[in-house]
Amino acid sequence: MTTITNTPAVTRRLMKIADVQEYLGISNTTVWRLVRDRKLCALKIGAQIRFRPADVEAYLESRETTRKNPAGTYLGHGRKKKEDGAV
Repeated sequence: MTTITNTPAVTRRLMKIADVQEYLGISNTTVWRLVRDRKLCALKIGAQIRFRPADVEAYLESRETTRKNPAGTYLGHGRKKKEDGAV
């Protein structure tokens, strides 16, 4: 089990709302909406709200639209990616 005493400080750093806003390029309202809708995990520490960098990255990965799904088709906008120069 990993403990705080043997974990590098860089991996323990939590992000503030302003950090998440800047990193994702979204507004304060949008950050709160994502938390409210349980799309972005937040931590409440006293009266403060913080975010784990890994949770922010997980949110980004969940929004990715260019990966193939298990059926082998591309995700996003209902269109398949053009292959072999097909129009």
